[in-house]
Amino acid sequence: MIAHMGLADHRPNAVQRNGTWGRIMIEVSGRCGQLEFEKLRTSLDTAIAAHHNPQVAPTAPASLADELGKLARLRDQGILDPAEFDTQKAKLLGL
Repeated sequence: MIAHMGLADHRPNAVQRNGTWGRIMIEVSGRCGQLEFEKLRTSLDTAIAAHHNPQVAPTAPASLADELGKLARLRDQGILDPAEFDTQKAKLLGL
């Protein structure tokens, strides 16, 4: 699990991780180090955002057979009478 990440001691080229198991601090220098740091920071920001805002996969629409099965169960439970079942079944089948 990713803990809260923030700037270490307000330095623009440092990031620290404070968590249950301790503290990790990364600091770089030089142009090459700064570029690598920016990649790391972007990756961490993306991972944190994904952790806090998980994407829910869209559910597939129910198939015609599923819908007919639901109607049949409602009929069998006495929630729909046979005429209501036939009407809803005709709508599903496009009749």
